[in-house]
Amino acid sequence: MAVARLSLIFSLLLVCGFGQAPDEDVRQTYVKLCSGCHGADARGSQQGPGLSGNLRLRKRSAQSLRNVIVRGIPAAGMPGFDLPAATLDGLVGLVVSLNASASETSVEGDRAAGNEVFFGKGQCSTCHMVSGRGAAVGPDLSSVATELTVDQLRDALVNPGVRIVPGYELVTLDLKKGGSLRGFARNRTAFEISVQDLKGGLNPVLLDDVRDVREEKVSLMPVVKASEAELQNTVAFLSSLNGVKAGMVVEKSGGVGFDRILNPKLGDWLTYNGNLSGNRYSPLKQIDRTNVKKLKLEWAFSIPLWAQFLPDTPYFRENMRYFGLETVPLVVDGIMYATGPNQVFALNAATGQQIWQYSRPRTPGLVSDPSLGTNRGVAILGENLFFVTDNAHLIAIHRVTGKLVWETVMWDEAQKYGGTIGPLIVKDMVVAGVAGG
Repeated sequence: MAVARLSLIFSLLLVCGFGQAPDEDVRQTYVKLCSGCHGADARGSQQGPGLSGNLRLRKRSAQSLRNVIVRGIPAAGMPGFDLPAATLDGLVGLVVSLNASASETSVEGDRAAGNEVFFGKGQCSTCHMVSGRGAAVGPDLSSVATELTVDQLRDALVNPGVRIVPGYELVTLDLKKGGSLRGFARNRTAFEISVQDLKGGLNPVLLDDVRDVREEKVSLMPVVKASEAELQNTVAFLSSLNGVKAGMVVEKSGGVGFDRILNPKLGDWLTYNGNLSGNRYSPLKQIDRTNVKKLKLEWAFSIPLWAQFLPDTPYFRENMRYFGLETVPLVVDGIMYATGPNQVFALNAATGQQIWQYSRPRTPGLVSDPSLGTNRGVAILGENLFFVTDNAHLIAIHRVTGKLVWETVMWDEAQKYGGTIGPLIVKDMVVAGVAGG
């Protein structure tokens, strides 16, 4: 039985485009030396970890894997093995292939037909988004091919409960005031939990207001009902999803319309200036001359300035004393969106608790304000937040998932333009520009 299941693995390697299957010597060596601990299907057992879809192994070099096999890990009970060079290289190749991301793999199948299954018969897009198309109920799949192996993609379709994406664990909150809230635990602390309901809304809840939190160790995703050919085509389509690229065009979505921006609800701050008059005036009446002196700090949130966000340039060293936050946070339905150097954060406006973060590395070679990390905030329209990166790319980020929806380059010459502006929404247009003239 073990040999039969291992043969299935080797067959899948061929189907997925890994080239020639391991020879009989490697096959027998794995069964004899490895399967007892790592499983006949390479997915692990009580005696050892899985060798398939293992993120730690994916990060190791081939030489590092060779060293582990030859030297073993005595502290973990794994002996070393003195193997012929060809057999050793064959085992290393097997481990590498079992952990290659889907985007690194040539997968057989009709991607166009798989796209039709995803957005049609399979109804995958009723919960998942791909490059801005679909629904933001479940995880965004725009970059799924860089995150999962081919085997994991197939598993997600035929056995969805085998892997729950972090931040999408299903919970039901029984509220003290009555009623319940069911959805995904997008973020949680010892004091509160942010639940994304099953319609895609974000709901930060203080645990003091919760009677009980019921964890549901299941996936809401149904098994995909498709023929073997349709399933293979869908895996091929998913294996092509390696991220949003500049210039991609996506469909228009609902959400915050321009009418709402023209007439914001009390408590919302939907544009850089609060409203399109530009007077930065709030109509709220709770704070006035008689009580303003009683204002006090309620919470604080620090924008992280990690090493990747601090450029080592003469301009930055000379002007670092001027570095500071210039973001104007937006507040929409109780969620605050604030920015830092190439970063966007969704926060609970009542407590400051982070719900999600989007970030990308700083761009080297910039000068002036962009090199300092200056950014003045986001704009919102529909379900998207619009943000200018330090190198003058205008990007759209989904306000619920925190994932990239589309990206465009604003400059049209090969110069190192920067960007710091908070974009402006006018009807169905996003108005932004570059820094430094």
